Amino acid sequence: MKVWIINPYGNIPGEGWRTYRTTLIADAFAAKGHEVISWVSNIQHRSKAKRAEGWKDVVVNPNYLIKIVPSTSYEGHISVARIKYERNYAKNIKNFVAQHTAEDLKPDLIILGEPALFIADIVLDIVKYTQAKLLVDVLDLWPELFHILLPNKLAFLGKVIFSPLYYRRDRLFKKANGVIAVAKDYLELALKANPALPHEVVYIGVDVQEVKALQGGTFESPILQQLTKQPHEIWVVYAGTLGPSYDIKTIIACAQILAVKAPFVKIIIAGDGPLHELVSQPRVNLVYVGSLHTQDVGLLYQQCDLALSSYVSGSTVSMPLKAYDYLAAGLPLVNSLGRDLGNFVRSKKIGLQYKAENALAMAEAIVTLVNDGDLRKQMSANALALAVDFDAGSQHKKVVSLAEKILSKS
Repeated sequence: MKVWIINPYGNIPGEGWRTYRTTLIADAFAAKGHEVISWVSNIQHRSKAKRAEGWKDVVVNPNYLIKIVPSTSYEGHISVARIKYERNYAKNIKNFVAQHTAEDLKPDLIILGEPALFIADIVLDIVKYTQAKLLVDVLDLWPELFHILLPNKLAFLGKVIFSPLYYRRDRLFKKANGVIAVAKDYLELALKANPALPHEVVYIGVDVQEVKALQGGTFESPILQQLTKQPHEIWVVYAGTLGPSYDIKTIIACAQILAVKAPFVKIIIAGDGPLHELVSQPRVNLVYVGSLHTQDVGLLYQQCDLALSSYVSGSTVSMPLKAYDYLAAGLPLVNSLGRDLGNFVRSKKIGLQYKAENALAMAEAIVTLVNDGDLRKQMSANALALAVDFDAGSQHKKVVSLAEKILSKS
């Protein structure tokens, strides 16, 4: 089987970040002997730096080739320049395909990363030209995410205002031959538009063995090297983006409450983002350790007792990446999300829920777990057990099985 993965975003092997969805899928296909080409843009989304000025091939292994596709630069995450960047990326793939008509290049299957609101029409042209089957991979919820841009008074009009974008997404699902999604509720949106689609929930997951291999390691970060946990302390960790969508201000307000209610609790914050100056201000029971390498994050988790999954109300996030890492480290969650993760927190007893943007509710959940060592221990064991179900290798084998099923019907 010849497989193309079309998604401009994500890191590629060797760039030092967590293994991206595209690579996890490509590795699963390559391991089964299928030939994979991943089409990635020359702009690194996090840094906005260029991987290459023009086209470039990166051979990962004999069955896995990355084609770096030139496009235009952008800065703002929500901007006209970013839409232009996505469309130029897709147009360059389309032009490349038109100029290389050899049958041995054409794919049997194209996997398209969704959201693809601004490139789906171009990719559908490529699908038609190559006569490939189309498998859509739902990674996030656009245009639902755009609703947060609306003033509160206009929020109820979101579905109407963004109706053209909802139409585009539904049209893509109706043209697809199959769909996978990183969360159950994301998948349900696709099936609502096209109930007959072959489908599978494929969680991004975590490499449990890789997490276990970190045990006994040493920190690279000088800040972490100097950070010593006292015997009586309970450490609560937040690692991730320091942005307005992640309830960071609530974490800070919670720390102020805990300074009185549970002064032996220390909140450790790792990451970077627009609110990093806010968390950098000296506080007795909140420590900001900056942006860390993946290995240091994993080692930090091993010293912590609880983890924060904090998001503002109305978040479209269902299964954040950090949740898998928290689980693999055996950390009970203090979580504000509903959707898939909220369901797991309640049904699998891996933590406690709190009301988003409510510092007192967050503090009360933390204090409940701090004061009940047996509950904390049981939830830690539950988290470790659930992490095994989310093993990334096992999860992404399901993509290959679904693809083989789709092609067998051709």
